[in-house]
Amino acid sequence: MLKIALFTAERSAEEISLKLLKSIEKIQPFKLYAASSDFLTEKADCEMIYDTSKLSAIGLVKSIQKVLAVTNYIRTVSEKIKDINPDILIFVDFGGTNVRLAKKLRSIGVKSPFIYLFPPGPWGKTQDEMNNMSEPFDLFLVPYKFYLNAYKSTGKKTFLIKNPILDDEKRIFPIRALTFGKGKTNIGIFPGSRPQEVDWIMPFVLDECINKQRDFTFNIFPFGPLEKNIFKILISKNINVEERTVKRVDASIATSGTMVLRLVNEKMPFVGVYRIHPWDFWFYKKKLEKSNQVFIPPKYNEKRICFLLPNILLGENIFPEVLFPYENMWDRVEYVLKNQQLLLDASEKIINELSDETYQKDLGNLIFSNIHAKPQPLF
Repeated sequence: MLKIALFTAERSAEEISLKLLKSIEKIQPFKLYAASSDFLTEKADCEMIYDTSKLSAIGLVKSIQKVLAVTNYIRTVSEKIKDINPDILIFVDFGGTNVRLAKKLRSIGVKSPFIYLFPPGPWGKTQDEMNNMSEPFDLFLVPYKFYLNAYKSTGKKTFLIKNPILDDEKRIFPIRALTFGKGKTNIGIFPGSRPQEVDWIMPFVLDECINKQRDFTFNIFPFGPLEKNIFKILISKNINVEERTVKRVDASIATSGTMVLRLVNEKMPFVGVYRIHPWDFWFYKKKLEKSNQVFIPPKYNEKRICFLLPNILLGENIFPEVLFPYENMWDRVEYVLKNQQLLLDASEKIINELSDETYQKDLGNLIFSNIHAKPQPLF
């Protein structure tokens, strides 16, 4: 039986991983070893080799704060992988940490094929940096065309695959919400599925919503495990909420990249919000000023580039986005309410772009056509 090791650290990436694993299982049964959260172990038959649920971070400063934890993770997992000796190693998202882990595993003699599903974005990277980052991997499965050229330029096998979110039949609405405000216009707030997205961004979002309660009704759609985090913030802001089932909203505020794509897929107008540490802002600004990058995102304004995926895919600033603490949010919400048809048309364009025939869907066959993996005895 095939032995597969999988490494990821975020709920959205684990959901994507499940789609990939099901595709592989249709061709070859396997034993799965996972460095992930318990979400994956609940959904798939696997042996957890490390709980990564507290390792992900937003931005450079937050990542630096987790250096010791990540270092321990890489050391511990490397030792376990050497003993397990998997036939295939699959890295999903989790940017710099997965690259470091892959290099460590190669350095200790792991020679099995390395597959990277949804590798780091190419913006801000030179060709030399791309070559260095791609060195330990054998196969890249990338979700967007601007990734495709950047990774192909490294000389590694690279294929364009359709994001599983686009084929997800689950609809957002109707959905349970924590509601406050008395207005007729309904605004949805999607806090995300990572603690950082809730604790780091939600207070800023709520600060701008509190003074609008008379004219708007706000509906917070909590992600189960993080509902306690949301209630702590609501209590700190003295916001009283009621629990309701919401069937629609007029506009949404999204703090999660995954939710942004879901909203685009369901053609719901939104504003994307993000928060960045001042040191991160300075670092990324300098990094993106380099002239020899393999990919440069479109400009949002004179001070920065677009960070929202839909704008990057379109190559221009169409969807409103907010970068806390440098920009205010509410005028962008009003823009969404006034320009819904423009945003719906842009969503349609993106979905058509992400669903054309160049995107591979049969991931299992794609993988086994491009790597050599020989099953070995489990014991």
